Amino acid sequence: MVVGHAATAIVALHSLVGENIPHRVGYATVSVLDRIKDDVLGAWTPVGKIARGDFLSTGMLKDWGMEDEPLQDGEVRVMLRL
Repeated sequence: MVVGHAATAIVALHSLVGENIPHRVGYATVSVLDRIKDDVLGAWTPVGKIARGDFLSTGMLKDWGMEDEPLQDGEVRVMLRL
């Protein structure tokens, strides 16, 4: 089980599955993966929908995706917050 901020979950899922995945994750969403080989990166396959929230009474809540970040010259702008 991987639990974390939406951005962390998106990057972790993309690395584990090794293919294009939905880039939106919401509160309390669940992703189930099945290991298909002994490697770590790209060695997992989704079981059902990734980042599903259909079991919640109101569906996915407060979803977030990388595309929500502001772009600067076509790239996500990194802001250091201390």
